[in-house]
Amino acid sequence: MTAALPIHLKNLASLLPDYSVSTYSTTPISGFKSFLRSQKNLVSAFLSTKFAQHLTDSVEYYTALHDEHFSNSLGTFIDSALSVEKRSIILDRVLVVLDSTPTLLTDPSDIKQAAIIHFQSIVSPPLVHYSSIASFPVCWQQAYIPLSDVSASLYDPVLAPISLQEWSDVISSMPNNKASGPSKISYEMIKHLSGEALDFSLLLANTCLSRGDIPADWREAVVYPIPKPHDFDAQLKNTRPITLLEIVRKCVVKVVTNRLSNILADNKILQGGNFAGLPGGSTDVPIKMLDAIIHQQKHDSTDDQELWIVSQDISKAFDSMDLNMLKLALDRLHIPALLVRFILNLFTRRNNKIITCHGDTAAYRVRVGIDQGEIIFPLLWVIYLDPLLTVLNREARDPFKLKSSALLNYSPLEFEQHSLPISHLTFMDDSTLIASSKSGIEDRLSITAEFYTLNNVQANSAKYVLLSSSFPSSKITFELSPSCLISNTFLSLSSLSLNTSFRFLGVWFSLSASSAFVLKQARSMVKDMAALLGPKKLLAQHVAYLYNVVLLPRLEFRLQTTLFSESTIQSIVKPMFPVLRRKAGLAATTPLALLFLKLPFSIQNAFYRFLSSHVASWQKIFTHPDFKDFALYAISYLQGYLGAENCPTTINLEPWSQVISLRTHTLFNSLLFSSPLPLRSILPHSIFQTAWKLWKNLNLFVLAQLVSPCGRYLMNWPDLRYLGLVGRKERIPTWFNFIKNNFLSSSSSSLLLPLYFINSSFTLASPCLLDHTVKDYYFYPQWAINFDSATQTLSVGRVCITYKKQNSAIMSHWLPVSSFADERSYNPCPDCSFNIPALSKKSAIKQRCNSEKCFFNVILSDTIGYPTRNAKVFAAYLPITLSTSWSYATSLALVHLTNPSLPTSSAFSSPFMDQTDDKVLPLSVQSLYTDGSFHIATDFSPSSMASAWLALDDDGFILESSSLQISSCFPSALRSEIYAVILGLNAFSHGSSISIYTDCSQLISLWKRFVDVPFSLKLLREHNHLI
Repeated sequence: MTAALPIHLKNLASLLPDYSVSTYSTTPISGFKSFLRSQKNLVSAFLSTKFAQHLTDSVEYYTALHDEHFSNSLGTFIDSALSVEKRSIILDRVLVVLDSTPTLLTDPSDIKQAAIIHFQSIVSPPLVHYSSIASFPVCWQQAYIPLSDVSASLYDPVLAPISLQEWSDVISSMPNNKASGPSKISYEMIKHLSGEALDFSLLLANTCLSRGDIPADWREAVVYPIPKPHDFDAQLKNTRPITLLEIVRKCVVKVVTNRLSNILADNKILQGGNFAGLPGGSTDVPIKMLDAIIHQQKHDSTDDQELWIVSQDISKAFDSMDLNMLKLALDRLHIPALLVRFILNLFTRRNNKIITCHGDTAAYRVRVGIDQGEIIFPLLWVIYLDPLLTVLNREARDPFKLKSSALLNYSPLEFEQHSLPISHLTFMDDSTLIASSKSGIEDRLSITAEFYTLNNVQANSAKYVLLSSSFPSSKITFELSPSCLISNTFLSLSSLSLNTSFRFLGVWFSLSASSAFVLKQARSMVKDMAALLGPKKLLAQHVAYLYNVVLLPRLEFRLQTTLFSESTIQSIVKPMFPVLRRKAGLAATTPLALLFLKLPFSIQNAFYRFLSSHVASWQKIFTHPDFKDFALYAISYLQGYLGAENCPTTINLEPWSQVISLRTHTLFNSLLFSSPLPLRSILPHSIFQTAWKLWKNLNLFVLAQLVSPCGRYLMNWPDLRYLGLVGRKERIPTWFNFIKNNFLSSSSSSLLLPLYFINSSFTLASPCLLDHTVKDYYFYPQWAINFDSATQTLSVGRVCITYKKQNSAIMSHWLPVSSFADERSYNPCPDCSFNIPALSKKSAIKQRCNSEKCFFNVILSDTIGYPTRNAKVFAAYLPITLSTSWSYATSLALVHLTNPSLPTSSAFSSPFMDQTDDKVLPLSVQSLYTDGSFHIATDFSPSSMASAWLALDDDGFILESSSLQISSCFPSALRSEIYAVILGLNAFSHGSSISIYTDCSQLISLWKRFVDVPFSLKLLREHNHLI
C-alpha cells in the first residue's frame, strides 16, 4: 500500500490541478498519519465543492427545463411543477394462485399465458343467452317491446354515404399524440392524407357503412394494461386493460356515433333519463338535482318525506356488455337491421394481443364485452341501460318528489305548484337510487338486481353506499322481491350518519346539508399546493399559471353546489398569495390588487370565476328544453321557500342573505351574488382583453350598468350613448354584440335570460326630475312620463302647467310612432279617452300648443321627467325624436314611481328636504367637519358605508351634528366622504360662508380639480360617476 502511495498522489494531483498536493516522502508514522489526514481533507473539500456545483447546475438545468416546457409543452410543465407521478407497470412478473398457493411467475411464456387467461376471462360469459324477449320474465317483456312512437326512417341519415367534407372534419377533430393500433398508423398520418389517398380512405369508410361490416384486420387489437389507483403488486386484477384499435376504424365509428347520437337527442327517443352519452349531457343537472333533494328534505318544514339513497357500484361495465341483450336494446329503438349489424360486427370475431415486457402475447379470442377505447361505447351503454331506467321511472314505488309551491295571487289565494318525482340519478354507469321510503328502495333494488342478472352486469353490493334520513348510522336489511332472476333476496347495508360526507360524481354531499367538509377540502387543496410550489424554483408567471389553470378549476369542480361569499373564497385561496409575491420578488405588504392587474403574472379573481361557473351552469339548465321541469321547480321552490310574491330573479335577495339554511342553496347564492354581475366574469377572456381598457376609461364594471332600470332588459346602444356610458361616436363593439347574442332570451327581444335578471336596486339609473323651480300656473313645457296607479298605465307627453300646491299638472298626450321597444319618435295624440277638452281652451295652451290636441290632468308625484335633451315642438317637424327610447323611459318610470323605497320625482316630497327644512343652521356657522367610513363585506353583513358631520360656530361651539348609515350598491370610502359633505351643506342656510375640514385626500384632489378652477365647458364632458 505504501509503495503505491506515490502513484495515487500523482493521480490526485492530476485531478486537482488547482490544489497543491504534496509528494510522498519517508517520514515517521505520526507524520505519515498527519500527511494522510491532510490529503483526506483535501479530497473531501474537493468532493463537497463538486457536489455543491452539481446541485447548482442541476437546479439551473431544471429551472431552464421548466421555462422550456412552459413555452413548448404545458402538460409536461404542469406534471413536473406539481410532481405528478406517471404511473405505469412492467409486466415482467405475475402473481397467481395455483392450488391455493400464491405463485410468482417470472418465465416469459408463463407470464403471457397468465395474462391471456386473466383478460379473456375477466368477465364470465352470460349463463343464459336471450335471443328474443319472448323468453324474458313477463315484467321485462314490456320494457323491451319496440317503442310504438319511433319510426325506423329516422335513422336513414346514419348509414348515408359520408361526404368528403364530413370525413375531413371528423379526421381533423381527432386528437394528436395518441397510441396507434396494430398497423402503427397514427392520427397524425391520417391528417396528412390528401388527393387519392384521402379518397380511398373515404371509399373504405363508405363501403363499411353500405355493407354493415368492417375489414378483418380491424378486428385485431392490442391490449395495454395500465395500473389502477392502488399498487400493482404483480397482480393482474390490479390492472385495467386499454385496447389500442385501428385509427381509420375509430374515424368511421366516430361518424356513426355523431350521427346516431344527434338523432337520439333531437327526437328524444331515450326515455330513461341518463345524463350522459348524448350531446349536451353533463354532470351539472344530476349534481344540482341531488343538492335540491337534500336541501328540500333538510330545510323545508312542509315536506314530510323520508329520504333514502343507495349509490350502486357497477364494475367492469365495458367488459360485461352482452351483445345479445345489446341487440334487443337496439331493436327496441327501431334501429335498422343494417345499422345493428354494423354495430355488432364491431365486437364479434375479435382477437386481442397483450403487451408485456417480453413482447406481445399470442392472439386470443375475445368472448364478451366491448373494448375500452371504443368511441361508441358511451352511447351504446346509454342505450343498453335505457330499459332499466325507463322501468324505474315508470314502475318504481314511492319516488322522492321535488315539490314547490309559489304564490300566484293573494286574492283569491292561488299557488303555482310543481311536483317532479325522482327515482334515480344516473350518469353513465354511476347509478344512484332515490326513494321516499324503505319499501321504495327495496323495490328499486329488486328491479336493478333483475336487470343486472338479465344483462350480465356485475354490481358489487359490498361497495353500495346507503343514506337514510330516518335511520342514520344503522345496519338495515332490505328484502328484495322474490324472482327467478334474484338468487339472494336479502341485502344488508350500513347507513352513513347525517354528517358523514359521501361522493356523487366527484362532488361531496351530506344529508345534513353542511358545507363544512367541502370548505375543509378546499382549504386543504390550496394549502397543499402552496406548500408544494413554495420551495420550487419557479417564476411568478409559472405560479400564476398553475393557480389559474390547475388550482381554480379543481376548486371550481369541488364547489359546484357551494358558492361561498367573496370574503370566504378569498380566505380559501389566501395561502397562494405569499407564494406568488415571493416568486415575483414583491414585498409581503404588496397590495393584493397588484396580483390581479400586473402582467405577466396576473391571477384570476377566484370568487368571480366560481360565480361565473355557477351562473353558466344555471343558464344551461334554464335554457335547455330537456331540463325545463327541473328549472321550473328550482325557481318556484326558491320563491315559495322565501315566501316572496315575485320570481326570485326580480327581487332584492339581500334581506335573506343571513338565513342559515340559504347559505348552502346554490341557486339562491348564484342570484344573490350575481346581481350586479361583473363584466369580467361573464365575457370570454379574449373579448375581455380587448375591451378592458375601454371599460376602464368609461368606468364600466358590471352588467347592471348596461341594463334597463328594471333590470330585465339590455339597453340599446343609443340609450347607452345618451347616458354617457359609451363613446358617442363609437361603433357597436364585439363585447356588446357578444352580450346581445348570448344573454338575451331571443334575437328579436332585448329581454335578458332569467338568470341574468338584475334587481332594480343594483341598476344605476337615477330619475330625471321635473324642474320644480317653475312657478305655478306658468306655461313651462317639460317632457315627462306619468304612471296612473288606478289604471296601471304609462303616458308620455309634455307637462305644460304645474300646480305644485295641488300636486297636479296639465300634460299633453303623445304616442310612440311604432310599437317597437326601441322607438324614440312620438306624434301628438289626436284624441283619446284621456282628453279633457276644457284644458285645451286655456289661453296659454291654446296659444302655444298648436300641434297638440289631447290634454289631461296628472298627479305630479306620479310623474317624472322624460330623459331627453330639450326637444321643442314645431308643427312642421313632426314626429318629435327624443334622446332615449320608450323602453328605457318607461322602465325608469316604473322603477321610481312604483318603488316606495326610492325618492319620488318632485323635490317637495323629498325625504331629505323633510328632514332638514325645519333645522337650518344660522349664518354665523364657520366650520364643517366631515368624516366617512367604509365597511368591508363579511360572511354576516354586506359592504356598507357611514357618514357624519359636525357644525361649529365662530367660538367653537357645536351647533349641530349628525351621522347616517347609508345603504349603497357600490359603497366606498370616497363616496362616504362626499355624502358627509352633502348632508352637512344641506343643513346650512343659503348664503352661508363655510370652511370644510376633511382628511380624505381623494376628496381634496377632486375638489381642487373641479371646484377650485375657473369654469370651463370641458367640465360638462366629465362623467359624473363618482357619486
